[in-house]
Amino acid sequence: MDTITLRQFRLDEYDRVVAVWHQAGLALRPGDDREAIARKLERDPELFLVACDGDEIIGTIIGAYDGRRGYIYHLGVLPRYQRHGVGRRLVGEVAKRLAALGCPKLNLSVADDNASAIRFYESLGFERRHVFMGKEL
Repeated sequence: MDTITLRQFRLDEYDRVVAVWHQAGLALRPGDDREAIARKLERDPELFLVACDGDEIIGTIIGAYDGRRGYIYHLGVLPRYQRHGVGRRLVGEVAKRLAALGCPKLNLSVADDNASAIRFYESLGFERRHVFMGKEL
């Protein structure tokens, strides 16, 4: 896994990233279309990262910062690369970048029946705190 690099996502890689999301079992929402991702890149492109093994995109993470709290979305790693530290590296890099922006706290949302994701995030020091609710506009 020494050959894996992390770098900023480019919009022309959108289809490749969506393929990773699908293979990793992530549920896509209306805000995950190309236009919404392009808008996200206008705000804080340095927080949308991909993990690569050579030219292959093997993992993704979207970080966001609203000036008060940081957020993680769409951490996804191809199944054959899971449990090799790729997700841990992606979370660590986004956390480092958020801290450099002055972000004091990092939040994320996990489906309550996704036990493996909950264990993963707990192993990184995240704690269950509140009920997350949402509404499509």
